[in-house]
Amino acid sequence: CFYQNNILISTMNIVQGSEAVERIMNGIVIAKNAVSGTIGPDGKNVVIEQDLPPYHIITNDGATIIEAIKLTDPLEKRGLAFMKEVVTRSNSNSGDGSTTTTILAHAIIEEGLFQSGMEVKKSLDELLPIIEQKIDEQTRMITEDEVEQVAVIAGESKVLGKLLGPVKVG
Repeated sequence: CFYQNNILISTMNIVQGSEAVERIMNGIVIAKNAVSGTIGPDGKNVVIEQDLPPYHIITNDGATIIEAIKLTDPLEKRGLAFMKEVVTRSNSNSGDGSTTTTILAHAIIEEGLFQSGMEVKKSLDELLPIIEQKIDEQTRMITEDEVEQVAVIAGESKVLGKLLGPVKVG
């Protein structure tokens, strides 16, 4: 914005069509790429630099990683903001799964670019019972050792794993 002859002139950059979609998608891809390497037991940690102490954070938490991303392009920021919202909702509903949520959201959005929103929703509604059935088929009781392994990975601490291993779940 600037003044010309005592009149406030707003400079607005309007972006439409494929350029807008591409730039928004860039923000989504940046988020997905930042967290995708952290997934699973073999996932890698990410180092996040900060201006204040501690100057570096080492984490494999997708929500923390996405929150630390700073972009300058307004449309890329929109894509990133969308991914932050998806991860926030996932965390509030399940308590974790931010990396998996990010990867799935990216795939759904990318596929959805070539379909109408209603077609994507219809496809997801049709797939939900199949996904639930597959999860039920793969569900099994886990051992104390497996609880310990998960706690070690999630808490990044063998001490925490040893404490949580004997805890009975369910």
